[in-house]
Amino acid sequence: MVSYIGPVRGYQSRKTELRAQQVTLSKLLKERDALRAQVAGGQSKGSMEQRARELGFIKPGERQFRVTNIEPDPTVTQGGKGIGSWLPPVA
Repeated sequence: MVSYIGPVRGYQSRKTELRAQQVTLSKLLKERDALRAQVAGGQSKGSMEQRARELGFIKPGERQFRVTNIEPDPTVTQGGKGIGSWLPPVA
């Protein structure tokens, strides 16, 4: 009887480890699927163009203007509640 205790403990230990690994695998598979969906959604022409513009790319024939050395207007509210000093904040 004593000779069975070691293998049974090992079996229980491996069973617990397997469950933990299965939970981890499940989480990783969900994350992979979410990333694949994100990549698939990002392949449309509109989303690619939007991302390219965020990175500073322009289309052939367009002119790029960069405005530098401008101090922010202190009358403009932060957080998108006001557009400028000439318009009231949006509620």
